[in-house]
Amino acid sequence: LARIPTIRVPARTSSNYFEGKDVDIPTIAERLNVAHVLEGSVQKSGNRIRVTTQLVNAHSDTHLWSEIYERELEDLFSIQNEIAVSVVEHLKIELLSEPPRARAQNPEALELFLQAIHFSMLGTRAGNDKAVELLQEAIAIDPDYSMAWSQLGLVYGNQAFDGEVDATQGQTKALDALQKAIEIDPTNGVAWSRLGSNWLAIKGDLAQSAEYFQRALSLEPGNTLVLFNAHLLAQGMGRTELMVKFAELGLEGDPLNPMFYYALGNAYFLNGQLDESEDILREALLLSPDMSSVNAVLSRVQFEREDQSQLEEALRNANNEPVELSRLLATSIIHYALGNEEKSTQAMNALIELCVPQDFPLIAIAYASIGDTEKAFEW
Repeated sequence: LARIPTIRVPARTSSNYFEGKDVDIPTIAERLNVAHVLEGSVQKSGNRIRVTTQLVNAHSDTHLWSEIYERELEDLFSIQNEIAVSVVEHLKIELLSEPPRARAQNPEALELFLQAIHFSMLGTRAGNDKAVELLQEAIAIDPDYSMAWSQLGLVYGNQAFDGEVDATQGQTKALDALQKAIEIDPTNGVAWSRLGSNWLAIKGDLAQSAEYFQRALSLEPGNTLVLFNAHLLAQGMGRTELMVKFAELGLEGDPLNPMFYYALGNAYFLNGQLDESEDILREALLLSPDMSSVNAVLSRVQFEREDQSQLEEALRNANNEPVELSRLLATSIIHYALGNEEKSTQAMNALIELCVPQDFPLIAIAYASIGDTEKAFEW
C-alpha cells in the first residue's frame, strides 16, 4: 500500500507501536495522523494461516470492509495483494495503473527479517548483534533476499560507526552487503539510499553519494527510510535547513520512530534551533532510553546555551551516552566549560586514541567547541 503515491501509510515502526496495547482506533489514528486504520491478525497452524482484516473509518469508528482468509502459508503474498486491492476499492482511490504487488518471499526468511528489523531499531549493541544473527539466518535460507542484504548493510554500518566492531572491517562489510542488495534488485530504493549514506561516511565522496540518493528518491520518494538517509546527505553537504526538512518529512511518515526523533533533534541542533532540539531529543529518550547518540547531542545542546546552571545536567547526559566516541566528545567540552581541565584533557586524549581517520572531524569539533581553533584546523 505504501508504494501507491495517493495513500499515506505510516511506516511499520510506528504502526507496530500499538501492537498489544489497549488503545482505541480513533486514538491510534490521531497519533499516526491517518483517516483510516487497517487492522487484523494472523494465526498460524502448521502450514495453514488464518488472516482476519478490517478497514475502519477512524473518525466515525465504523467498519468499511472486513474479510477472513484461510490459506496455505505459501499463499501469504497473494493474500497481501487481495487486501491491497480491496483497500483501494473501499477508499475509492482511482489508480492510473495496477496496484503494486507484494514481492513473493520465503516465509521463514521473511519472519527472521521482520524480527531483525525490530532488534536493529533498538539502537543498542545487543540489538545490533541479534539483528546480524537473524539476518544471516534469513540469507542462509534465501541468498537472493535483497531487503535482508540491505538491512544487514545498515546494521554493519551502525556497528562500525558506534565502535561495536573494527571500523574498517565493519564499513567494508556494510558496503559489500548493500552492493549485493542492489545487484539482486536494482529497484531497491532503500538499498540505494543506504549505499549513498555509507559511501558518504566512508569514502567522503559527496558527488557519488548524491547520485545514489537521486536514484533512491526517484524509486521511492515517500519511503521514510530513504528520507532518513537523505537527511544524512544534507548534513554532509552542510545544508542544515534541508536536513531539517528531510527529517520532518520522515517523522511525519513514521511518527513514533525514535530514530526520526533523534534525526530531527540533531538537525535542529545543527541548525541552531536549540529549544526545538531539546524537546524532540527528550521525546526520543522516552521512546528508547538507551538509544545511541541522543544523550550526547542533548548534552551539547545544553552546552551551546552557555548557561552555567545547565552544565552539570549536560555532564550527566553526556556520561549516559552509550557510544564511546560521542561520549568522549561531549564530556571533553563540558568538563572544559566546568573548569575541569585535567578531565577534559583526559577525555580529549582518549577520543584521539580511539579515532580512525574518518572520525577526525569529531576531534576538530571538540577543539573548536573549547575555543582551540588552531588545533581544530589542524585536525
